[in-house]
Amino acid sequence: MFLKELNIYHDMMSLQDRILKSNHSANIFGDQMYLFGGYIAGAINKDLTVVDLKTLKVTKNCAQTGQLPTTLANHFSISRNNKIYFYGGVIDARNSPNKNIYMLDIGTLTWTILEPCSKVHSTAQVHGDNAYFFGGTGALSHNYLSIFNTSKKK
Repeated sequence: MFLKELNIYHDMMSLQDRILKSNHSANIFGDQMYLFGGYIAGAINKDLTVVDLKTLKVTKNCAQTGQLPTTLANHFSISRNNKIYFYGGVIDARNSPNKNIYMLDIGTLTWTILEPCSKVHSTAQVHGDNAYFFGGTGALSHNYLSIFNTSKKK
């Protein structure tokens, strides 16, 4: 059943609106899905694409301000209070790790660097105001649990 619905969705989008991304993040607020970074045609990017989930209108390369990541792929993101937090991942083809936690305010599309980190291939979950990041590779061991408070931003 899901695959049939997916094909209908795919057929409804025009060729120019199709999103050819991989290793990106996706977060939903209301009827909008925000897709960030990942690979397009084999290159890491910092593009922000917004998909209206009711109309399927796609807005690519949304204007962003602030302290944007240079590029970002293989990262993960969490959503909290109209903000998306990006953690981990790589910034280039040499798999150099992202060294910051970034926050995107979806109301203004403004980026802020919150604090340094260096993790790739981790997992994350949100509980209350805290984001819990576990495992991965980077400056800390694979079995390390990091806790980030989204209210205090540290």
